[in-house]
Amino acid sequence: MAALTVFRRRRRAYFGKNAHRPTQNCDGEQAVEEGFKVVERPSTEPQSTRRAPRLPLVVDVEVTNLKSGIQIKERTRDLSLFGCGVIATSLHFSAGTEVTLKLAYGGTEIVAFGRVIYARPDIGMGVAFTFIGPDDQKLLEAWLAD
Repeated sequence: MAALTVFRRRRRAYFGKNAHRPTQNCDGEQAVEEGFKVVERPSTEPQSTRRAPRLPLVVDVEVTNLKSGIQIKERTRDLSLFGCGVIATSLHFSAGTEVTLKLAYGGTEIVAFGRVIYARPDIGMGVAFTFIGPDDQKLLEAWLAD
C-alpha cells in the first residue's frame, strides 16, 4: 500500500495536481488526461461474436439429438446463416450436443447439422450450424433476404 502512495505522490509531482482526472472529450466519452496526452478508455459494451446478424424469423424446427434420437419440435425465435435460437421449452439438450435440424418455412424445408452452444430453460437453446448443404444454404439465404 505504501508503494502505491509513493507512486501517486511522484505522479502528482510530475504531472501536477490535476493528473489523471476524468474529463469529457468532444464525443462525450470518458477520457483520462495524462499531462498533455488524452487517452480514451476502452468501451465497456460487449462486442458481438456472431459472424452474421440473427434475424427475428420464426420457422418450424425439429431438433434431433444424434446420439439418443430424442426429438424436439418447436419454433425458432431468430435465425442467421450460421445458426438459430430455439424457443424455450421444458425439454432442451445440453451445450455441446450434436443435433440435426429440419427447418420448415413457406412450404420448403432445410436440413442441417449443428451443435448446441447454450441451453437455458428461460431463453431456450442456441444452435450453431456445423454443416448445411449448398442447396439448403441458398434456400436459407433466400429466407433471410425476405
